[in-house]
Amino acid sequence: MPTQVVYDPSKMKWDQGNTTFSTSEKHLPFDTSYDLVNPKTERSMRFHFSHSTGSEWDPATKWIYWNLEKCIKLEVSNDPEMTAKASEAYLSAKLRK
Repeated sequence: MPTQVVYDPSKMKWDQGNTTFSTSEKHLPFDTSYDLVNPKTERSMRFHFSHSTGSEWDPATKWIYWNLEKCIKLEVSNDPEMTAKASEAYLSAKLRK
C-alpha cells in the first residue's frame, strides 16, 4: 500500500516548468510508492519509484518517482545529516562496533 502524503507547500516544492514535485527525505518516510493528496480537492496522484541518481550514502542523491502516466515527477533528496547518521550506523553495524 502506498504511503499517503498530503501536499504541503512548506515541505514540498512544485516546479510547473519541469512538472516536478521536490522534497527532502526529512518530510517523507521511505517507500516505493506514494499517493500525493491535494488537500483542497482531496484528489490524489500515485507515484512509483523509478531510480536513484546515486548511492544511498551520497548526500546529493535524489530518489526519482513517476506518476502512472510518466509525465509528473517526484524527487526526494537525501538530507545530508540523515545520510551521514545512516552511513555511520550502517558502518558500525557492519564492523560490529
